[in-house]
Amino acid sequence: MEDSECIVCFSKYNGGEQRPRSMPCGHTMCSLCLERAIIEQSKMCPKCRTPYSASSAKELPVNFSLEGILKSLSTSDKLNECNEHQLPLSHRCTTHKAWLCKNCLLEDHSEEVCKIITICEDLNIKKSTKLNKSKPLLNKFEETCKKTNDCKKLCKKVIEEKDEEIIRCETLVKRLQEVIQRQKTSKLQMEKNYDIFGQKIEALKGKRRSYDKAVTSLKSSETSIEVSRCSIEVQNEVEKLQSISHELENELDLMLQTFKTTMEPSIEHCLGENKSSVKYGKHHSHVLQRNNQSKSIPLNLQFSDETDSPQTDGRLTYLDLDWSVQKLWNGGYTMN
Repeated sequence: MEDSECIVCFSKYNGGEQRPRSMPCGHTMCSLCLERAIIEQSKMCPKCRTPYSASSAKELPVNFSLEGILKSLSTSDKLNECNEHQLPLSHRCTTHKAWLCKNCLLEDHSEEVCKIITICEDLNIKKSTKLNKSKPLLNKFEETCKKTNDCKKLCKKVIEEKDEEIIRCETLVKRLQEVIQRQKTSKLQMEKNYDIFGQKIEALKGKRRSYDKAVTSLKSSETSIEVSRCSIEVQNEVEKLQSISHELENELDLMLQTFKTTMEPSIEHCLGENKSSVKYGKHHSHVLQRNNQSKSIPLNLQFSDETDSPQTDGRLTYLDLDWSVQKLWNGGYTMN
């Protein structure tokens, strides 16, 4: 085996002067060859020519991996040799349970006394025994493998479903992020609008306060205006009533004058024919009413019941003269 020998002196590695040491390039040399190379100032790997800067072989690390492998190989070689004759073991005595070389087979273990088998037969027996013991385990292993495969398929299916759910969740998360971003934008806009509205509300509050003051002043002025308006209306009504009163007085005067001019000659003529004195008596006062109310001026003369002539003793008879008053009123007046 080439790896068990030094690449310079081709000596087998051991735990003494030929102990394997690793160089920085990864190759291995024995400690003795490394010391010689350092003394000769030839600090290069003889295989790849990579330089190294060690001043002593002990500064380079021991290749413990290679050293362990070499120890294992040397132990296995000793186990496969007969300790007494230094020959390879070729048979096994099942009676004494011992490994035998050719000399041991001839000297101490004859086939007549012991049961001798070859190494191959012994290995086949061990193999059969191991197989028989391993069959239940193998069956169980196969069942486990089957269950494992079923679980693997199920897990694969679940993983695919979960992958689909993950994709849906990622899509949903993206949508939610978009919604959140829109909500943030809307929030910022609402905050701006809120500030603007707050300013407008403050301005409106100021205007309202001024309006309240104006309304208060207007209410006080409205009271005086209302009083003034009522006073004006009352004054207008009084003026109208005064005008109507003047008109009535004028009409009454006109009516009296007309009555005198029309009735006095007739009365005088009547008195002259009967040669009697007439005494006028006023039965009641003149009454004038307007707007569908009667206007009457009853004048009565008292005559004697016997002679149809005025009495001379002071008694008066009355003559109803409403017919003459009726003629005095034109249009909207009615006489009783």
